[in-house]
Amino acid sequence: MSDLNYVDVGQKLVAAVGDPATRLQLLTEIRDKIEVVFTPEYPKFLAAILPAFFKIFTDEEAQYVQNDAQYNIPGVYFLDCTA
Repeated sequence: MSDLNYVDVGQKLVAAVGDPATRLQLLTEIRDKIEVVFTPEYPKFLAAILPAFFKIFTDEEAQYVQNDAQYNIPGVYFLDCTA
């Protein structure tokens, strides 16, 4: 993840309100380059990304998926991150 600017990615995540395709793309980039957890850059990564996640989770209403065929665990609700 060394070629990603953590602060820039965090700001783009927050700015992409109502644009799940952009958020999915950014989160996919993070996932694909997650080896940062094994480097000294990890604290910088957390300092940039966690506030973005916190803002998203606190400012936006969760959209739950219930009784979806792909989730077959009775009584458990999953967040729909693509809506």
